[in-house]
Amino acid sequence: APGADAFRWFFLAANPPWGSKRHSLGNVRASQKECPIKLRNVYSFFTIYAEIDGFDPTSEKGRPVAERALLDRFILSELAKLNASLIEHLDAYRAYEAARELTEFVDALSNWYLRRSRSRFWGSERNHDKIDAYATLYEALVTVTKLAAPFVPFMTDEIYQNLVCGPFGTDAPESVHLC
Repeated sequence: APGADAFRWFFLAANPPWGSKRHSLGNVRASQKECPIKLRNVYSFFTIYAEIDGFDPTSEKGRPVAERALLDRFILSELAKLNASLIEHLDAYRAYEAARELTEFVDALSNWYLRRSRSRFWGSERNHDKIDAYATLYEALVTVTKLAAPFVPFMTDEIYQNLVCGPFGTDAPESVHLC
């Protein structure tokens, strides 16, 4: 059965607050496919290939953003716009609008950025482009995890702890909810 995150996402993102909600387990499961499951799949892709290549985000930050591929610069600019927009929406208690924008970004990250960058991750040589792709995806995942925390707190905390606190032992807060 779907857990607490699934129900939270359904009630916050499935319909605007002024609309009626038709609740069923099927609808809850269907709403998960829009964002939380895609986010989990992007995270899974990153962890599998980062582990294979031995990517360490504490020591491999990538080149400055201005020197990265256009694809990286585009997704990071979209991430910055999402960050500002979600803060604005959530400060005004517009959770539905925030959830829609989060869904659009995660969809773009998964179906646009990651699909077009796969060859960069799969390349056999460890060059600047590959490290930039890892650094960009890592930054996007950590930021989206922080932004999605009010919506799906348990999943985002698990992802955050594995990405930020896990094997790298950074000085970051021990929970996404402390960020």
